[in-house]
Amino acid sequence: MNINSIKCYLIILVCCLATFLSGCKKESTVREEIKIGNASIKHSSLPSKSQMLAQNLSKPCKYWIAGVNGFLEGAPSNPYFDMVLSQINNAGGVLVNTQFDTKQEALNANLTFEQSAVSLAQTYNLTFQPTGIMTDPVSSSCNGDIFDPGGYSGGGIEGGSGTGGNGGFLQVPLRPTITIDPNTRPCLESIKNAVVNAAQISVTMANLLKRVDNDHTKAQNAVLALANNTNISITLGEKTIPYQTITNPDGTTSVRETHGETNPITGSIKLNTLTLNEASDLAVTASLIHEMMHSYFVWGANNLTGEEAMAFSDLNRYLFDQEDGTAHPYNYPELGFMQHWQMGETYVNSMALILLGVANSKGITTSPDPSISLEVYCRDIFWGSLQQTSGLDAPNAARSKTNSEREYKNQSGSTGKNDCQP
Repeated sequence: MNINSIKCYLIILVCCLATFLSGCKKESTVREEIKIGNASIKHSSLPSKSQMLAQNLSKPCKYWIAGVNGFLEGAPSNPYFDMVLSQINNAGGVLVNTQFDTKQEALNANLTFEQSAVSLAQTYNLTFQPTGIMTDPVSSSCNGDIFDPGGYSGGGIEGGSGTGGNGGFLQVPLRPTITIDPNTRPCLESIKNAVVNAAQISVTMANLLKRVDNDHTKAQNAVLALANNTNISITLGEKTIPYQTITNPDGTTSVRETHGETNPITGSIKLNTLTLNEASDLAVTASLIHEMMHSYFVWGANNLTGEEAMAFSDLNRYLFDQEDGTAHPYNYPELGFMQHWQMGETYVNSMALILLGVANSKGITTSPDPSISLEVYCRDIFWGSLQQTSGLDAPNAARSKTNSEREYKNQSGSTGKNDCQP
């Protein structure tokens, strides 16, 4: 064997060894089980057949998915693992708590859930594998049986209903249209993603469950219009906006806080550094949702054309001149007031549902105010500022002020602060 042959042999040997070692160093995999359910039925004291015929008690059957099972796998370094796991758990919770009129509808919903969970995982370089342990995943109740979802409380978008979106489940791409200012803190990236994902879940589950009350998904569709439209490019950052001391008509003074601002021309958003430093995570999220609505108003009023523009103006009439129908210009003195009025009249309930979805994804399932539900508590957080800037009265002004201040000042009993630390 000549020297050249020896060199070639050694090179091949080194390459093979390198390949082997690289395989040995392959990153390990995290595997998390997903198991939701099982739903069950409680049998009432059923009448005899003759009694049923005599009393005409025969009732149609109801069907539901008894449980959701599977595994989510991915690399330990994948930053989206927990977010995807939370979304699949939340959506599975909605599925197993839903009744369907036919068995085929339940089967279709289960198939859509599984296929879409797989698609979502793949979007973030993860793998979701339904275990499929049940031959027939559908349970039913008929003629006096009582549907009992088994006490599941881990997620789902309470009250999420409406129309809109593309009907696909959890198909959330990375958000290239909302970029983060490199000079701001990184927590805004995860909060932005949580808002967009909560909006997507709410709209998709509304389509999946064939709910048609659009009032509950108006803000969600606005957020998704910003997040998934390649014709939009906005920046999310932070700046210090000093609080102002104002004198009230009765002579007393109060502090007016501005939690964020939106550029009336570009739609770009800056949250107040002071708010990011002291507010709870839920209050920071509420501020971002609020500013995203401003950004949506700026974009819709100035860029939509044709039938889309007509639909937008019909829904958002306070953003337009009532005489000639043109959009209020960016320097219109009352632009902020009119946008806040529009939020309070049209969007605040669905804004609260987005916030509720984010809260659920973070494991927050109970209201710090025991007199109201978590959904109503989320509304209060928005009304705390809207009742000062929109000219509208909150459903409960005193309670909204108290609950909003609890979160924005991260007072004792708030939902807490973990993300945007000073």
